[in-house]
Amino acid sequence: MRTEDRGAAVLVVRVAGNATFLRLPKLLDALEALPADREVRPEVGGLAGWLAEAS
Repeated sequence: MRTEDRGAAVLVVRVAGNATFLRLPKLLDALEALPADREVRPEVGGLAGWLAEAS
């Protein structure tokens, strides 16, 4: 997961790789660590696996 700070308002979060049940807790921890007072714009186009197919 990579974040791109676009000023005071928006954080762009790019997620890439394999989306598996084993990786979800790590992804959740990383997302929960982001500032709560900022807009988060997820970009999940780089995901592979069941999570990408479900979106």
